[in-house]
Order: sequence, then structure tokens, then C-alpha cells
Amino acid sequence: IVDMANKSTIFLVDDDFIFLEMLKESLIDDVKYDIIGFQTGEECLNNLSAKPDVIVLDYYLNSEKPDAQNGLDILKEIKKRDPASKVVILSGQEDGNLVYDFVRENAANYVVKDDNAFDNIKKAIENIPVIENTFKYIHNRLDSLQDQINGLDERLKAIEKDRKPKTADI
Repeated sequence: IVDMANKSTIFLVDDDFIFLEMLKESLIDDVKYDIIGFQTGEECLNNLSAKPDVIVLDYYLNSEKPDAQNGLDILKEIKKRDPASKVVILSGQEDGNLVYDFVRENAANYVVKDDNAFDNIKKAIENIPVIENTFKYIHNRLDSLQDQINGLDERLKAIEKDRKPKTADI
């Protein structure tokens, strides 16, 4: 028996209808997912009220509509509306600068459209909680270190104050 209430909603956004359907089929076998596909980023944006758990977003989205926004523009808009959203980028591009642009905009992962794309997307979706926990641990550790630094800074200031010659000593 599948607990429908605990299914994760995944938005798939790709202008290539055949690829989109194949990707849906590769994930639909996994009963944990409720899959919704869109052929434009704008359609995805119009449906964000459904609060997807993960969005798999293609970079190049204008093969059907030349004026369609690309995946980077859509990612920026998604993050503006919901900074905590988890977006996995899908692209045929292996350009490091492009990957950097997506990372800078807080994409959860970047998957290259190659022979392993379907498996890599599934892994990227499954690894989001692991990545989030790692980031939380790093963030908490950094906060703790910052607190230690602040405490040391206060102690150093107190020591410096005690070491300054008093006017009566001169």
C-alpha cells in the first residue's frame, strides 16, 4: 500500500516533449513520486502554488517558443518566489561557466543530458536530503566557529585594555 500523502511532487520542465515523456516514465515507476510535466518554464511558474518538492528544469527551453525564458531565468524567478525550493538543472551543456551560474543561483544540482541522464536525475532527486543535511551541518559548524571567534575577540580586547598604561602610571 502506497501512502499517497507522503508522495513527493516533482515538476519536470523540458521543451522536448519526447524527452519529457521518457523522463516521466523513468521516474513514474517509483511510487514515491507524483510527476507533473511542463514544456515551458512559464507554465512551471504558473503552477508553483502546487508547492513541488523538487523541480527538474532544463536549461534550453525555447525550441518551440523562441521568446521563452531559459532555465537560468526561470530558476531566478523560482528562487525569488520561494528561496527554499529545490531545483535540479538539466542541460546538454557541459560548460563550467554555465554550471557556475546555476550554482550561484542556488540550484540543488546540475545534471548533463547524456546516456546516464535518467539515472543521474533520479540520484540527484534522492540525494537532495543528504545535500541539505550536509549544508545544515556546515552552516551550524560555521556559526559555532564564528561564536568562538567572537568570544576570542572580546577576550583579546579585554587583555589589550588591561595592558594599556594608565595615565597615573606615566
